[in-house]
Amino acid sequence: MKTLMFVFVTMLVSQAFAQYENTSFYFSIENIKDEDRLLSFKNNEVGFYSINEDQRRTLIVDQDSISVRSGFEIVIPKKEAIQKGFTFEDGKMFGMEPYNGVHYEEVNDTIVALYFQFDHYFGENDLIIIGKKGYFLFTPETDELFSCEYISFSPNEINIFSIDHVDQMKAIQKITDLEKAKNTKLETYIANPTLKELEQLVKKDCFNDLRSYPKVEHL
Repeated sequence: MKTLMFVFVTMLVSQAFAQYENTSFYFSIENIKDEDRLLSFKNNEVGFYSINEDQRRTLIVDQDSISVRSGFEIVIPKKEAIQKGFTFEDGKMFGMEPYNGVHYEEVNDTIVALYFQFDHYFGENDLIIIGKKGYFLFTPETDELFSCEYISFSPNEINIFSIDHVDQMKAIQKITDLEKAKNTKLETYIANPTLKELEQLVKKDCFNDLRSYPKVEHL
């Protein structure tokens, strides 16, 4: 009997997940657009956080922005570099972004340089609302709909949480202003939460997809 009950419960859970597998989920910001917005991160939050040390990928938190820096090692014979149009002056190699040159070393007629590329983690169209213990980052997916991540800091790391809506739909359905829109492709759920309801999602661990990056010295 216990085995049959377990199988029955498992089937119900599977059916509940299957119900939302082919759906999409977004946030509206109408109910929170007048809440306090981030003007500046705290001094102890500003810094460098390692995403992947081997790939030289670093999350950089400035006073009013977050960006991702990726490092690329360039190893090329100097003769070949000159043939390709690169020039060398004052310890820098020119001919690629950034246009102010890339520092390099020359080892046995071979050029070794490290080139960094920067990408904004959030831009001017994004919105960060201040929560009790962290920040809600809203990134536009369409003109009016957003995805949302929850960002918190500890002394030694940054934590970035996102929502797997299929897994957390039961809690999402408790948001007062939740609508279901249909189009020709799939069913879309749109939540228009208050800040209090967002805090409840955090409290109930609904932001359940976690990425943590340790704080590091400037690299």
